[in-house]
Amino acid sequence: EVTLDGLPVPNAKVMFMPAAGGRPAEGSTDATGKFRLTTNSPHDGAAAGEYVVTVTARSIEYEAQAGKEQGYVEKAVWHAPEHYS
Repeated sequence: EVTLDGLPVPNAKVMFMPAAGGRPAEGSTDATGKFRLTTNSPHDGAAAGEYVVTVTARSIEYEAQAGKEQGYVEKAVWHAPEHYS
């Protein structure tokens, strides 16, 4: 379960990178902050071992801006501190 200040972090990407190298396990949190990891097949989890774990919780907002080719600029909004990514 992923929480921040005691509250669940929904829609976050969770990545377990093996410290010794190899295939990572990853998953996404649900509305309650819970996640299931996938390595080779859906929800098979992660192998035993040491991992570096990252949590990326952000969304992209679009802000209108005159003079830009697209007419807008993208702005990342972090829902958990960026240093956890």
